[in-house]
Amino acid sequence: MDLIIPLYVKPNAKEDKIIGIFQNHIKIFITAPAQENKANVHIQKWLAKQFKVPQSQVILEKGHLSRYKVFRIVEPRVIPEPLVTLLASL
Repeated sequence: MDLIIPLYVKPNAKEDKIIGIFQNHIKIFITAPAQENKANVHIQKWLAKQFKVPQSQVILEKGHLSRYKVFRIVEPRVIPEPLVTLLASL
């Protein structure tokens, strides 16, 4: 079963981390800059690590040029504990 995750992304942060909920999206900070698709690739790698799936199973469905993004995780192996609570509240 796939998991759809709406994200609000803040680039150029000091560390990659989940912050909370912002306007019905999960707010995350990432260290990558918001230029030349670097942030999208960084998020894809980071989410793949969090859900223990190959990068090819993390698909950016909406928001290529926006801070508001929607990612699909294809058959996640695990759901990180901070996300369980946040996803339940959306």
